[in-house]
Amino acid sequence: MFKPLSQMPVLFEVLSALVILSCLIAKFRVKLAHFALALIFTLISATIVRLGAKWIFGRTWPETWLQLDSGGNPSWITHGVEGFHPFMAGAAYNSFPSGHALFTFALVSVFWWRLPKLYPLWLVAMLGAVAGQLGQNYHFLGDLLAGATLGVFCAQISIWLSERVMPKHH
Repeated sequence: MFKPLSQMPVLFEVLSALVILSCLIAKFRVKLAHFALALIFTLISATIVRLGAKWIFGRTWPETWLQLDSGGNPSWITHGVEGFHPFMAGAAYNSFPSGHALFTFALVSVFWWRLPKLYPLWLVAMLGAVAGQLGQNYHFLGDLLAGATLGVFCAQISIWLSERVMPKHH
């Protein structure tokens, strides 16, 4: 049950790509163009934030899932290791913030902005991503809360920026 929920960002990355492609096919209809531009800015900003924050914080994972020569990635469940190791490179130290939560909350926030009447669906997607990651022992709760917060922040900045780049004509 948790495995499909943990893959929520993939669904919204595909939906985002479809919106962006639709905008290109529809020859940049203004309403769709704002949506597509916000999604593009969100994908870019979320990627930058995700990569930068993971490197800066260097947090270990709750569960061992990498099969490294040293017996797997250091983790709380397998090795009793939990902590931040700033500027440590490599997948063994990429738990904080959750990229899954960051991308899900960022992209879903943009969809919520454009399609607010579907808010129950957006809430289910956001909560499902968190439940999936927790249920699989992929992240600590703090990793998910940080990813969610950063995701909403990236979306808000991207929406603001898209409205400045392409002002609406009344």
